[in-house]
Amino acid sequence: MKPDMPAIDALRVMRERAFSQVPITMGNEVLGVFSHRSFASGVVRLASDRVRPESLPVDDFHEEPTYVGAGDDIGQALGALLSDHAVLIGDRHNLLAILTSADMLRALYELTSIFLLLQDIEFALRDVIRLSLSDRQFSECVVRSLSNLYVDRKDQLPKTSGELAFGEYIALFGHGDNWRYFQPILGSTRDAVRARLTPVNNLRNDALHFKRTLLPEEIDSLIELRQWLFLKLARREAAGKGVTGE
Repeated sequence: MKPDMPAIDALRVMRERAFSQVPITMGNEVLGVFSHRSFASGVVRLASDRVRPESLPVDDFHEEPTYVGAGDDIGQALGALLSDHAVLIGDRHNLLAILTSADMLRALYELTSIFLLLQDIEFALRDVIRLSLSDRQFSECVVRSLSNLYVDRKDQLPKTSGELAFGEYIALFGHGDNWRYFQPILGSTRDAVRARLTPVNNLRNDALHFKRTLLPEEIDSLIELRQWLFLKLARREAAGKGVTGE
């Protein structure tokens, strides 16, 4: 907004657009920031029977913003986000964007929700193993399905489901001689189950290694898989069956 805009007009615009603060600009140069906080502080400072603060220009209430470069570490912005709830990306002569605490919370939610979704899937697969196999059967299944991946390091074969990499879950469930243990819970066919799990391995690697942002339809496929696994486990638990017999 321009520096000569009356504060009351600026406040109306901010209310309509749900902004807590806006930059004051002249051409391409940022002169400062007008915010609810800076206005309240100015009202106290200018308190007088002869002054109507809301009629004064926003420039009378400006405060100095915090700038962060587009390539800077986000850690440099955290202090300002906590205190000011926003930082300006760029500099006073080249404003690129405004980063708010709401933006950060939204980004963190999107990031952590995917991690939690993948964690739920992996924990569900461990529950399938726990309900399907005894310790001895687990070891036998691991040897059958994973030995070719541990040719020179047989002593490092996973001893618990928590030691399995995600791709190893796929190999474990997809091996023909192992499938009879998992079929009572997962139903369908091993090819169908393998087809459900295989795409997750690449999505998981992309998400956990920050290679790219997952597409909405990819996230939906993870949610669908989690719900499918939870349903299978709920049915198994409701049946009240124990571990598959020796």
